[in-house]
Amino acid sequence: MKGKLIYFGFGLSAVLLWLVLRKIDLARTIQAVLAINGRYFTISLCFYLLTIYFRSVRWRYLLEADPPIPVPALFSATSIGLMANNVLPVRMGDIVRSYLIGRQAKVSGVTAFATLAVERIVDALCLLSILGFYLRAIHGQQMQQVGLRMAALGAAFVLLLASGIGVLYLASIRHRWVENLINRMLETRFPGASHKVLGLFSKAVAGFSALRDWRQLLRVLFFTLCLWFAGAASYFYLMRSFAFPLGFGSALLVLVFVTFGVAFPSAPGFAGTFHAFCILGLSVVGIQNPSLAASYAFTLHGTEWLSATALGFYFLWREGLSLKMLRQRDLAPTPVPASSS
Repeated sequence: MKGKLIYFGFGLSAVLLWLVLRKIDLARTIQAVLAINGRYFTISLCFYLLTIYFRSVRWRYLLEADPPIPVPALFSATSIGLMANNVLPVRMGDIVRSYLIGRQAKVSGVTAFATLAVERIVDALCLLSILGFYLRAIHGQQMQQVGLRMAALGAAFVLLLASGIGVLYLASIRHRWVENLINRMLETRFPGASHKVLGLFSKAVAGFSALRDWRQLLRVLFFTLCLWFAGAASYFYLMRSFAFPLGFGSALLVLVFVTFGVAFPSAPGFAGTFHAFCILGLSVVGIQNPSLAASYAFTLHGTEWLSATALGFYFLWREGLSLKMLRQRDLAPTPVPASSS
């Protein structure tokens, strides 16, 4: 199954890259890239690096470790995870960052990985909220062209998110009831597996602890907003560097498109999916020329890919690890007592 997913991802990336490249004037695209404003480009890069910091701080509140995990350790694990997503298939970076923090702190790798489920849902809620505000802000023919398609897509995601939130909240609040249900289901058919599954479940539930404390949840939501507005600022200042006549709201919408696109299976680094959905988002906000849109998409992707990959390899070297170890997932977390996970 994993092999089929890898092949599908590479195939989808190849098709989307072909569709992008066949429509552009390569000389005009390169010319647009070389003419960007360096000052705005630097500001855009700084805001992108700031998103990694906000992602690390938010993860600290999601993990709720005792004692709290230092932000530099989380920043290191997050950077290595982003690098792994850029160079390894099937989004292995999510697994890598969970196991890395499991090695460094008294947190189960399963618990760390479970926090990523909460992370994804909070991110999706934030982006859907951004999309909703954008749709309320546009009117007339533009609303007819954009709003109906976005509203239908948003409604489908809301249903999926509502289901996911319900399951996680139930597991977090009524975990004893869920444990008893799992035990009854397994003890008759798979009695030997019951204890192991319940152990994994209890560690996973610890990753949902932020859902039980409204103060902690508010902190998570605050840094989620910081994360995505910093991301939108990065997109916006890169638009300024290309002299695109677009506002901050347009940058937010393009960010929503790109985030949706990179959720699909792809080659490492989201090749193809990132570019195609970025260009699609730009066409919605008014950049209809495919060559200009492609120049922005390739610059944005290249900047994020190079900076995250370089940062990740630096922290990988500092941790005394190698890419070969990441491929083999030789990253088992240090065993911790059940009570601390």
